[in-house]
Amino acid sequence: MSVAKLSVEPKGFAELAALWQQAPELFEAELYAAAEESAMLVQREVVERTPMGAQNFLGRSIQAEQTVVFEGGVSTVVGTSLSYAVPVELGTKPHFPPLQPLAEWAEVVLKLDAEEAQRAAFAIARKISQKGTEGRFMFRDGFKASEPYIRRRFARAVANIKAQLAAL
Repeated sequence: MSVAKLSVEPKGFAELAALWQQAPELFEAELYAAAEESAMLVQREVVERTPMGAQNFLGRSIQAEQTVVFEGGVSTVVGTSLSYAVPVELGTKPHFPPLQPLAEWAEVVLKLDAEEAQRAAFAIARKISQKGTEGRFMFRDGFKASEPYIRRRFARAVANIKAQLAAL
């Protein structure tokens, strides 16, 4: 799976560790909910920034995986199993790409007939062979756009834990 490792470090780790010890089940449930919501937001933000191919395979392949809660933290992954996600994310050096995916894209996105699409695909491939491609940075930018919400959501999870502990 193509994945960029991104993380949000919570403030006040000692306080979080103490809360974990007081009520591990409550802590895990709150962290799990916050991580699941955050992952879905990151997924949406990344997909919105992903270039649409002929069948939008890349955008449809981007998924949030199962959240895992472990002692001291929570982990979730937003990624894709498609190998070309990394070159789309980061860009490429000049190379001559396969024509068929470009032709399919030209037919669907540019609304060209098959013959025109082949000519367009060759022209696009020549340009890529000379200049490469620019990175789209959909994962980086999608995470960056999500980060303020993620921080607020985890702060709310900690506040919920404290409130529920105070009510006991």
